[in-house]
Amino acid sequence: MKLHERFKKYTPSSEMQSYMGLEVTKTKADVDNRMIEITISSDYIVSKNILYKLESEIKAAYELNFMKIIPNYPKELFSKEYIEDLIKEAYRDGAISKGFFQDYSV
Repeated sequence: MKLHERFKKYTPSSEMQSYMGLEVTKTKADVDNRMIEITISSDYIVSKNILYKLESEIKAAYELNFMKIIPNYPKELFSKEYIEDLIKEAYRDGAISKGFFQDYSV
């Protein structure tokens, strides 16, 4: 199922339109608490900033309390260029303190 099929009430901005063809491979929902978490599959890296914007816009369209998109990529896409996004996600999830990776190099 594609994002545009899963979230029919969401009308993406022109910037987000090209990402609506991403494949949704898993959905976890808590209807009572208006929470949803989806896993997407992609053969290219989607910037965390794009994913966060999609989350925010879908969350607003469905009046959700929580919305998270978890990307799943082929291992071949992992590279040093992706480290910044991984650290951004770790900060967001609270997995590490912001001071931990303050001065790092790849």
